[in-house]
Amino acid sequence: IVSTLPFEVTRDWQIQTPSDDIVIYGNGGTLTSYNLNTKVSTEVKSGVRAFTMINNTVYFARTDGVISSAVWNGTNFADEQAISNNVQLDKADVSLIITDRKELFLDNAGSGFYRVGPVLDQIVSRVDKALLDPITNEMTLQVAGELWFYNFLTNKPQLLTRSTEQVSSFFIRSSIGYGFVGSTSGLEIVEIDTRDKQNRYKIISNKPVYQIAITANQKTVLALQDSALVMLELRD
Repeated sequence: IVSTLPFEVTRDWQIQTPSDDIVIYGNGGTLTSYNLNTKVSTEVKSGVRAFTMINNTVYFARTDGVISSAVWNGTNFADEQAISNNVQLDKADVSLIITDRKELFLDNAGSGFYRVGPVLDQIVSRVDKALLDPITNEMTLQVAGELWFYNFLTNKPQLLTRSTEQVSSFFIRSSIGYGFVGSTSGLEIVEIDTRDKQNRYKIISNKPVYQIAITANQKTVLALQDSALVMLELRD
């Protein structure tokens, strides 16, 4: 069954579902909760540039330059506390990323990518795309023609690969020691190596790969090549 909910959502805002019957969404600078059962919308917070949630904990990047946290109590946000003050938020897109260990990151558009604490810790001066893998809790950063991953052991970014090709999809699996990069010329597997001299394996050549994914057991890679889905079995 497909149905359209009776509200509009700003394109670059996240949508969160803290319970089975509640949707929280952003439009402009306002957060609204919508009850799927009662069909009632309730404004729950204004003055917000971005937000993210994990379980019942929510994090805000506010228009007054404060990054704060609060608790969703089922109907509203409670016990809000400031984490960082006087943050200069970019005029363009701003987003927050939270890991399952409640490590918070701020993507401040052209102004940088930061680890959030009482003092913001800049990871890179700018980032084109930041992706958090919900399965492994690993974070990959795309900066121009470079792909980095955030090493949570050292709290620093580590270069995965440089490329002059247009990258369409990418992720890492540090548990098996490889990054997977889909681009306009195919699919490449790159060994994670701190020496920046990785072994590289071109799996699919001369055809664009638009999407890539890996199964939960990390044994099979799926690649969308043109309109065909290609399956690759990884050896131990």
